[in-house]
This record gives sequence, structure tokens and C-alpha cells, in this order.
Amino acid sequence: MKRLLLLMLLVPVGLLGCTTVQQGAAIGGLAGAAIGGTWAGSAGELSIAEGALVGGAGGGLAGALLGDQFEDKGKADLEREIDNLQSMLEAKEKLLAQKNASLDEKQRLVDEAQRAAEEKDRRLQELEGQLSKRESTVDDLEKHLDLLEVELAKTPKGITFTIAERVLFASGSATMTEQGTSVLGEVAAIIKERFADREIDVEGHTDNVPISSSGWKSNWELGAARSLSVLHYLIDGQGFDPAKSSATTYGEFRPVADNETEEGRQKNRRSVVVILPTVEKQLQEITE
Repeated sequence: MKRLLLLMLLVPVGLLGCTTVQQGAAIGGLAGAAIGGTWAGSAGELSIAEGALVGGAGGGLAGALLGDQFEDKGKADLEREIDNLQSMLEAKEKLLAQKNASLDEKQRLVDEAQRAAEEKDRRLQELEGQLSKRESTVDDLEKHLDLLEVELAKTPKGITFTIAERVLFASGSATMTEQGTSVLGEVAAIIKERFADREIDVEGHTDNVPISSSGWKSNWELGAARSLSVLHYLIDGQGFDPAKSSATTYGEFRPVADNETEEGRQKNRRSVVVILPTVEKQLQEITE
């Protein structure tokens, strides 16, 4: 009996490479044999060997069944563990894919922002170049007009070309001089190049010295005659559209300088060609 118990202790070591069912059957058989032998010895109905044989058979069967259950349970646990690991792996792969997609989107936005910035810089440089060229052109134009004694200005009425009386007319006369025709021809060329689609108004201005010997009834008539003389030259000599051209006289009543001095009176005696704002611009100013 002692040998049987010693064998039971040593069996697990020898069964390390066996399946769970085999291990359960072996251990169950030994346990059954031990119990059967002990029972047979005490009961006296069977010999110890017979009791051990009967107990071993029953214990082996029971052990095998238990081993099979343990093996099934082990497989189920292992499968659940594998499923859990697979789920975790899939979740991590999904998270990684989302992070990669997020990084790709961020990179795309960065690339778009960089391209937009580069395009903005390019357009800014282009505009700066155009502005510089325009400023240069305007400077050249103003210098040229200064030589002609023509003043260029931007006013609430519109863009104005102011020509002194001494350039266009003899004193008290409404007939343009040769110099006046030449100067007005250059002004007309500028207007046709830059403002071809705009309407114009020619203003006639005088000083406040009363008419005495020129034959004009008043400075009103002199201013009107001079503005009409300029207008006829622009229409008849330069091809301006009559439907977009008009003449106005202000006589002495719109001075720009003091009539008490000769210098002031010279500034007040002038003809002004006004480039009128577009209709859209006029409507915008009305609604503002």
C-alpha cells in the first residue's frame, strides 16, 4: 500500500508531457486503486489487489472525465484569451489607422495653407510691382503735366485737369491760342487712354474783375464761352463723345485763391476738365 502511495506521488512528474485527459486518467486510476485497495483490505470481501483493480478502473474513468472537462475548459479559456487579444489588436490597429488618417489630414491642411501663403505672397509681389509701376507712371504723368502747367488732382467731383487761362487764352478772349491747343491735345490723349468710357464736364472760371472792354456782358458769359471753346475742341478736334460731354460756367463765384492779389486772380482764371465718377460710384456715394 505504501508503494502505491509513493507511486501516486511520482506519477505527476512522469505525466508532464501528457494531455489533460491522460493525466486525469492516470491520476484518477492511481487514486481509485489506492482507495479500492484500502477499502478491500478493511472490508475483507475482496483482496487488496482486487480492490485496487476495481478502484483503479473506476478512478481512471472518473479522472479521464475530469481531465477532459479541464482540457475543454482550458481550450475555452485559451480561445477567449485569443479572442480578447485579437480584439485588442484590432482596436489598436483601428486607433493607429485613425491617428495616421488624422496626421495625413493635418499634413494636407498644412500643405494647403503653405500653398495658399505662397500664392498670397506671389500675388502680393505682383500687386506691389503693379503699384510701383503705377506710382512711377503717375509720377511721370504729373511731372509731364507740370511742364505743361496742368494740375492733376482727385476731388469729390472726380479727377480734374486744371489748365491756367494764360496757357489756353489771351486776356479777355475765348479763342484758344496755339499753345493752348497743343496743351489741350496732350491732355485729351491722356483722357482717351485712361478714361475713355467716362463722362467729362468742362468748367469755366474767371476772376472777379468786372468786364469793361472785352465785349462780354459779365464774367458768366466769358466763363461759358471759354468752357464751350474747350468742349468743342475735345469733341470736334479729338473725337470725344458729345453724349458724354458737357460744359459749365461758374464765372467768378468758385475762386480757389484770393482775388485781392494778382497771383490769386491768375489762379482763379482757369479751365477745368472734370472726369466724372461712374454711375455705380455715384450711387455708392448716395447710399453711404
